[in-house]
Amino acid sequence: MLTVKTNLKLLTTDQQFTTRLLQSYRSALIKRFHNPRFMRHVEETTMFTLYESIKRTDTYASMLQFDGQLRVELGVADSDTVMESLITDWVNSISVRLRQPRIVGGQLRGALLEIQGVQADYRDVLSQGYASYVTKPKSDKQPVVIPWLEWLLTKGTEILVLSHIPFSPPKYVTKASRTHSNVIMRKTKGQGWGVPVEFAGTIEDNFITDAIDKAMPVIHKRLIRSL
Repeated sequence: MLTVKTNLKLLTTDQQFTTRLLQSYRSALIKRFHNPRFMRHVEETTMFTLYESIKRTDTYASMLQFDGQLRVELGVADSDTVMESLITDWVNSISVRLRQPRIVGGQLRGALLEIQGVQADYRDVLSQGYASYVTKPKSDKQPVVIPWLEWLLTKGTEILVLSHIPFSPPKYVTKASRTHSNVIMRKTKGQGWGVPVEFAGTIEDNFITDAIDKAMPVIHKRLIRSL
């Protein structure tokens, strides 16, 4: 039997070997994800999941139902069209960017994919025509602009309409209501109206931030499955 002896000599230090291995892994990751088809898949998955998540919120349901509390109290007559436009604008604002991870302390650090979408101050939607409407005065009073979406997203439980509260007359009256429901705003003393507490949102915490929080784990799972 022939016996052959061999010696293997590592020509680099452990640290150099680890660094080269991480560099190779980093390059492979970037190459795998830096693909227009995959990036589009990430965008579409994110858009679809966020769309689903927003439509599951109680706020969306209350805005869409004919007698929904938010729809009738905010006075948004064409709420189905308005909410669809709002969600579409938010979803279409989503973009995906590839970020290159760094090698720090013998580890790969940093997010590889960065998903961007809804603006922090909501100006992308608050500047749209559907974000407000103008009341039609019944007398010689000046029309009033109602920024209903800003109220809903940012004003919390502040009193926004002084000396008026929602009122349901004994008889069903649709002509007096913007939404053709049985709710109108009635003048009263010592009271006022604000967004109902269960729907009230602030700039940091509202129905869209809640929808995003609930969507992110789902997006993560769906993307992991597709790898």
